[in-house]
Amino acid sequence: MRRAVVLDSIAVIAVTIENLSDAASSIELEKNISPIRQDSHFEGITQDFLKLFPGKLPYSILLMVIFADLLLYISLSAEIEFLTLVPYFFLSLVSLIFAKYLDLRDSALSIQVRILDRLKIVLKGIAFILLALSSLRILNHLTMSIAFPFADSMLAKSDVALGLNWLAYFNFVETYPLLKIPLETAYVLFDAASFAGFILLVLCGYFRRAKFFCEVFLIAATISISIGFLFPALSAPIHFFGMVDTLPGYDKVPGAYHLEHMMALRAADTPVVNLFSVPGLVTFPSFHTAGGVILIICFLRTKLVWPVSAYSLTMIASAPIFGGHYFIDQIAGAMLATAVCMLIAKRSCYTRLFTDF
Repeated sequence: MRRAVVLDSIAVIAVTIENLSDAASSIELEKNISPIRQDSHFEGITQDFLKLFPGKLPYSILLMVIFADLLLYISLSAEIEFLTLVPYFFLSLVSLIFAKYLDLRDSALSIQVRILDRLKIVLKGIAFILLALSSLRILNHLTMSIAFPFADSMLAKSDVALGLNWLAYFNFVETYPLLKIPLETAYVLFDAASFAGFILLVLCGYFRRAKFFCEVFLIAATISISIGFLFPALSAPIHFFGMVDTLPGYDKVPGAYHLEHMMALRAADTPVVNLFSVPGLVTFPSFHTAGGVILIICFLRTKLVWPVSAYSLTMIASAPIFGGHYFIDQIAGAMLATAVCMLIAKRSCYTRLFTDF
């Protein structure tokens, strides 16, 4: 009964996201009015843009994610350690209060207009990202407490059917051990790099791209979690090498960092979520791969595209080993990111987004 309720809830969420995306095209935050502030080199922004960043669509989807969290919390009789939510909400609140202060003191502050606008967007963006991050992590862990059969065999067979050899890739990296350091570092820094990517977009004046980044990241993450809980996996290294504690050349089994949390959630009568310890649990599709693709797309036709691409491709290359992903996970993640970006880029507020620079 609980599983049926959860599945129905997820289905409703997926349909509503699609409807919201269509509806948002005719109810734009960035209305067709002249920018009130125009930088000669960077994008102009409207008063509406500044008022509610990143916009109604992402906040509507965020509210749906929170609603899904509440449904799962009730239907699964889960326990959330609410004290661990405090840092997320406190930092979000402080960011929003400071942004509001800047709005009220706009004319009195002796700060250049373009610097002030960037600071407001950064603060509102950070508040949104923190709220989204906490809500998505709760959704990820509560959905993974539903014990669907492990999909490792199916995912490994999909790789074979595509002519992709995970063990050959693992052995290739083993042949060049110096590759492990940049690969593992890139994988671990994904969250920090995503934050940095958003801030860089704003500081460089690419305000619409920053908004686009927030939207596609939230939508892709929500879809990834909504699909991923149906295909839980132990990880590729565990599938190929078995339940071992270590592997030669590694302090511990790479890509298995999530197992303890996943097993505890699946075994518990009362799932417990502690936001101080919430590793990503989705294997298929790979959100690290999706995130890397989104970062590259958001920086297309900018001077930063090459360093961002270098990082993103390194991080994507690390995912099979340090993320425990199968290649089919990465293909699905890349397809998801591309599809979401193409869909959202059709909104009227993103007209010529990637052709003006």
